[in-house]
Amino acid sequence: MYSREEYQQVREEVAKEYKTYDENSVDKSREKWLDARERRQDLEASRANMDAIYEARQVESDAEKELEDATHHASHLAAAKQHREHMEQAEQAARTQQEEAQKQYAAQEKATFRVEAKVRYLAAGGTEEQFNHAFPDLWAKELERRTLTGHDEKLDRMRARYSSAHI
Repeated sequence: MYSREEYQQVREEVAKEYKTYDENSVDKSREKWLDARERRQDLEASRANMDAIYEARQVESDAEKELEDATHHASHLAAAKQHREHMEQAEQAARTQQEEAQKQYAAQEKATFRVEAKVRYLAAGGTEEQFNHAFPDLWAKELERRTLTGHDEKLDRMRARYSSAHI
C-alpha cells in the first residue's frame, strides 16, 4: 500500500503525462512554437555556437509537437470559443442597434409631444417663454402618465374615431 506522500507523487506524475487542454491551449502552443522558431532563426542568423542552435532546434521541435497535440486534442474547444465570441459580438451589435432605435423613438416622441403641447399651452393662454420653462416638467409628467396607463393617446383616438363605423 502507498503512503500518502507516495500516492501524491504518483498522482502528480500521472497528471504530467496526461495534459489537460482548454480553449486557449492551441493559441498558447502556437505562440510558444512561434517564439521558439524566432529564437532559433535569430541564433542561426547571428551564427551562434552549434550547441545553442541545436538546443533551440530541439526546443522548437518540442514546441511544434506540443502545438500538434493541442490542435489534435483542443481544436474543437478553440472553435467553440471562436463561435461563442462571434455570437457575443452579434448580440452586442443587436443590443446597440436596439438602443439606438429606442433613442431615436424617444427623441421623436418628445418632439411630437412638444409640438402638440405647445399648441395646447399657447391656446390656453400661456406664453412661449413660459412653455419653454415648463416643458421639462410637462414631459416628465407625460412619461409618467404613459408608463402608468400603458395607453397610446393616438391609438385611443383612432379607436374612438372608428369604433362607431360599422361595416
